[in-house]
Formats: sequence, structure tokens, C-alpha cells
Amino acid sequence: MHNFKNSSFYLLVMLFLFFWGCASNPSPSEDKVKREAVPDSLRLVLLEKTYHRILTFDLNKEPMDSIKVMLTDESLYWIEEIENAALNESRDFVEARPFHEILTIVTFRILERDKKLRGIYSDRLLHLALGHSGLFSKVNSLELGEFEIKVDRGMRGLKISPKVPIIFFEWEDNRWKFDLYNTMPLVLRGVETIGIKKEWEPGYTVIYLLEKLYRRQLNFDIDEEFLEPNR
Repeated sequence: MHNFKNSSFYLLVMLFLFFWGCASNPSPSEDKVKREAVPDSLRLVLLEKTYHRILTFDLNKEPMDSIKVMLTDESLYWIEEIENAALNESRDFVEARPFHEILTIVTFRILERDKKLRGIYSDRLLHLALGHSGLFSKVNSLELGEFEIKVDRGMRGLKISPKVPIIFFEWEDNRWKFDLYNTMPLVLRGVETIGIKKEWEPGYTVIYLLEKLYRRQLNFDIDEEFLEPNR
């Protein structure tokens, strides 16, 4: 009888753990059911709407939390990490980063020196990336192809090569979120090749390109000084 009770107890424990595990870890088939609850035809419409919502978002008038919910968690973490690097990282650490991060950091430092970020006390890199003259609006000025959905990814390429995506969105919590983290390196890959062809170091390429871009807009020179943080 004692053994039977012990066996019954262990059986109940095992059943509890089994059902608790099932509740805590949805199976792939359950994820698929949730995804299929919203048909791709509707998700495509929502993807277009999210894209245009980000384009028209007014960072000066609308709360920042309203735009943050439209970015993936990975993107938000990356923005925070890169802004911290722009404010504090020395040249050796900056130059060890990928090209798109060096370009982002140096651009931030130039615009901070020019006081373009005056009055913005938080989320300054987010303003640079998604503001009216930021990366997102510049990407939109390109001739883009149609959006495409593959499972939980929304993608968009150039019109001349629509199957090679440069813009990414992720389907999370039944909504589309902009994947800035994975979009940045692809959008800037073409610019990066300028330095690769000339066998330049990435840091030198960044300074060269930004000097060409801003030379008539600023009252100071753009040189390798900006590979160090502003003091």
C-alpha cells in the first residue's frame, strides 16, 4: 500500500511538471496557429501601415514610447549601446566596430558638436535614425520594391533587386516591429564598398564620406578627431 501511494504521488508530480511545461513552452505548432490567426494578406497591409506610420512619426511632438513599441527589442538595445559608445568610446574601440556602427557614432559626434542635438536630452540616437532627415527617411527616398513576408519577417529590397532585402521588420506580439539592428548594415553596405575598393580602413572611409557630405554645412573641419569622443 505504501509503495502504491508513493507511486501515485510521483505520477501526480510528473503529470504536473508535464502540463506546466506545456503551458510554459508553446510548441511550434501552437506558435503557427497564433501566426495563422492573422492571414498574410492582412499582415501585409499592417506592414505597409507600420512602415508609413514610422515615416510620419513626429519625434518632436509625439511621446517617444509610441515609436519605441514599433522597434524590436534588439534594435532598442543597440540604439542605447551605440549612443553610449558615441559619448564615451575611444578611437581604438570605435575602429574595432563594424563600418555601419563607426559611421553612426561619428555622425552622432559631429551633430552633437554642431549643436543639432541641442534640446534633446534622451534618445538622441533614435532621433538621428528615425527623425525626418534620418536614416529611415533617406532609405525611403530610394526606389524600393514591394514588401514580402516570410514566416515572421517582413522584408523590402530595392526595385532593381527586390529579392535582396535591405529593410527588415519582425512580427512580434501580433504587430510589426522595425528591425533597425539588421537593417543598418545592409542599407550602408553600398557606401562601405567605396572604402573597400580603395583598400581604406573603415574609420578613414567614414571621415572621408562625412567630410564630403557636411563640408559646406559646418563651421568646423571634419577629421579623425571625431573618432574620439567630444570633450
